[in-house]
Amino acid sequence: MRLTRCCEHAAPYRLPAPHARVPTAVNTLHHTVFPPLTPVYPPRRLEGLISRHISPYLPISPRRLEGLTAGAASAASVVMRCRCGTGVSRVRASLWTHAGAASAASVVMRCRCGTGVSRVRASLWTQGGVEAGEASDGTVDAETAEARCAVRVLRPTLWAAGAAYLYRLRLEALDADGAPIDSYEQRLGLRTVEASDDGLLLNGEPVAMRGFGRHEDFPLVGRAEVGAVLVRDHACLRWVGANSYRTAHYPYSELDLDLADEHGLLVVSESPCVGLSFADAPAIVQQRQAQATRALAELLARDCCRTCVVAWSVCNEPGGPQSVPTAEAKRQQTEALLELVALARAEGTRLVTFANIPEHCDEANRACDFLSLNEYVGWYYDVGKPLAEIGRQLEAKFVALHADFRKPIMVSECGADTLPGCHMMAPGLWSEEFQAGLLEVYTELERKLPFVFGVHVWNLADFRTPQMHLRAAGLNHKGVFTRLREPKLAAHMLRRAWRP
Repeated sequence: MRLTRCCEHAAPYRLPAPHARVPTAVNTLHHTVFPPLTPVYPPRRLEGLISRHISPYLPISPRRLEGLTAGAASAASVVMRCRCGTGVSRVRASLWTHAGAASAASVVMRCRCGTGVSRVRASLWTQGGVEAGEASDGTVDAETAEARCAVRVLRPTLWAAGAAYLYRLRLEALDADGAPIDSYEQRLGLRTVEASDDGLLLNGEPVAMRGFGRHEDFPLVGRAEVGAVLVRDHACLRWVGANSYRTAHYPYSELDLDLADEHGLLVVSESPCVGLSFADAPAIVQQRQAQATRALAELLARDCCRTCVVAWSVCNEPGGPQSVPTAEAKRQQTEALLELVALARAEGTRLVTFANIPEHCDEANRACDFLSLNEYVGWYYDVGKPLAEIGRQLEAKFVALHADFRKPIMVSECGADTLPGCHMMAPGLWSEEFQAGLLEVYTELERKLPFVFGVHVWNLADFRTPQMHLRAAGLNHKGVFTRLREPKLAAHMLRRAWRP
């Protein structure tokens, strides 16, 4: 289970069984991680600090020492956790696809090695245990301590939404005589992702993003990582016909992303930066921006080679009138958002966006690949307006935003609170009929407007919130599933729309 308190964490030194998972992903504001590490046999003691992590909400695996960097916008993704042994200090791999066709792809790795490592060997294997390409060796450069090797894959099977195919990458560190010092294996998918005028292309083909924002919440345990709940959540996603989700509003656990890799779910990975304000004293604004930059950098380092991650969301709902009360505050906001977008853009392999209320769209949105809009007409405003009129209003708004920003649009949040079992002949607030009818408006707009390439409903399931008058029983009831993950009427409507 993930810990959510702010604490200093020093795990006792234990060596788990080979390829065993570290059982606890620590989620703290500031923590230091010591071993466990996956051992090399015979076991050798690995001393000292292996990872230092300063960021709210980011769950990490202490086994992962460095993320993997990828090289181009058409990159296929490597998913990898590094394992240390004698003579290996770090392993970094980069992967590109060449020629952009399904006939061949090259897996290119740069590995940084420690004392005693002379060469690095890379090989790729199919799910049936057949070598997918000829193994490649890279010689370690004496000055940089880096090695480069490539595996060319003939007729690769590409990873796709709802049709995941994961290869097995094997990296071996060798000494001067060719004897193995250490090795590691990790599953990975080959796929490309790029932007188009109307949305997102996966392996060169347009794909509609249909799914949800989620929260890691369940009765009794509250906000925590519980394996059985994760499995149920992903079963709900598949049942309703979703193909994607956004990690709102913080990075989710690596186990969650493992399931997304396995099931072919597209993920918009979001930094834990919510409601950035620029109305405070300059020192506080600078400190907050430094923390936001650090949190985003750590997210990029952790998830930059996840096959399922197709886009970065650098923040959620920055700046309304209260957070940017002056022209100077607005200027600071634009500069700060552009800095975060540029940091995500430098990763180089995925699309970049941030979720915003339509009326608060900033000039920084022009630097993104697509607009992510959080829209709650019919619930937080224009209450009681007929659904047909809401549809016309939304269409006009989206058309105007597209004409202004010239960016494709994904509805990153929409919905209405709904009490399970509340039914009305004429759809009214809190009823299952109103929620289903309102969400149907968005699904129809996604089919009608070519530049609206996706809808993410808020939320997959009801979740605990602070008590207030809008939160019946202390819950946000916008889920299309109950907190116990049973479907409401809207879930059945979405299943019909997304699984025709």
